[in-house]
Amino acid sequence: MVYKHRVEWDYNNPDETLLSRRDWNRTLITKINHISNLVHCGSIRGGVDTIIIHPSIEELFYSDWYFEGTNQLMGRYQIVLDDSMPRDMIKLENSKVLGNLVVIPRLLEEGNPAGDPLFPTIDMVDIRSCSEDEIVSYIGELGGYIDIINLR
Repeated sequence: MVYKHRVEWDYNNPDETLLSRRDWNRTLITKINHISNLVHCGSIRGGVDTIIIHPSIEELFYSDWYFEGTNQLMGRYQIVLDDSMPRDMIKLENSKVLGNLVVIPRLLEEGNPAGDPLFPTIDMVDIRSCSEDEIVSYIGELGGYIDIINLR
């Protein structure tokens, strides 16, 4: 699966006098929230709910918001440890929608006479009546990646 959204996060703290390692690692959560917002906007069915990482980078999430026993981050994201993931990449996805993909939202031009971009008219279309390109494009909106640069 290839997702549309991708950002970088630098492992190196640019100013260790300003932020501790733990505080700097929290900026990674900002990147996760950014991707989640992009997924929400593109999918119209919620943001990211699953974070897939190599087990060796789990320590990046140790903070006040990570509950190791439940593998939950902020009570919002499920963390999945996967040995096949590259160490320098984090995969984020909306697993709930991916696991039950039966409809795809489609914006209707004619249903929005005011042309208001904040309140578009949306029709949920059965996946069986969508083209392969529509399905692939929609699945691409359901996740993203964070590339970790300068990881030691």
